[in-house]
Amino acid sequence: MTQSKILVDSNTYFRLAQSIKPLLEIVFGCNRYCLYIIDGFEGEYYKSSRLKTKFYWAKQEEFKKNRRKKITRSNKQKKEIEHLYDFVWNAAQSFDFEGGSESKEKGKLPPGPVDCDAIATAKILNLPIVSDDKDLVMLAKEFDIEVWSSLKLLKLMLDEKHINEDKIIEIVSFWKNTSDLPWNFKNDINLYFNTFKLTSKR
Repeated sequence: MTQSKILVDSNTYFRLAQSIKPLLEIVFGCNRYCLYIIDGFEGEYYKSSRLKTKFYWAKQEEFKKNRRKKITRSNKQKKEIEHLYDFVWNAAQSFDFEGGSESKEKGKLPPGPVDCDAIATAKILNLPIVSDDKDLVMLAKEFDIEVWSSLKLLKLMLDEKHINEDKIIEIVSFWKNTSDLPWNFKNDINLYFNTFKLTSKR
């Protein structure tokens, strides 16, 4: 049986990889779900002093090793992704994200090259993409891509007995303690975990 592949963006990887080890490559559930990260993650990470400082643990060998297996694409799919990437990139530059010019005045940038590559890859390979980046989510939906939040992914993992409730409580507690709650946290926590002993208050 083939895998049901799920693409996670950098945002989601940093939120989950330290708590669910290994996050990638492990097949779980009756539909053989398996998580993958976009190829450009390594370049994005190592070029950013901010990311290397904030997520210093991602440089450790156990995490680097887990990121080595890449999602497979045929030569035809690679060409299609490259072609679509140009459209996604152009859309990202002109798209009226929520906040419009006000966001731009505050220095907020549209989704970058790695995010656009993730969107193009998800579209061509017909994969859901997991992201808590509001602008990426909005742009992906413009291309009719199925987008999940980190909490929706955690709910799937729970339903498939890949993780338990204690692990979810641990993860959410960590997000709160580090002031790193996803942008749609209140809605999603009530939608997916309304029976949990988890507060939706920020």
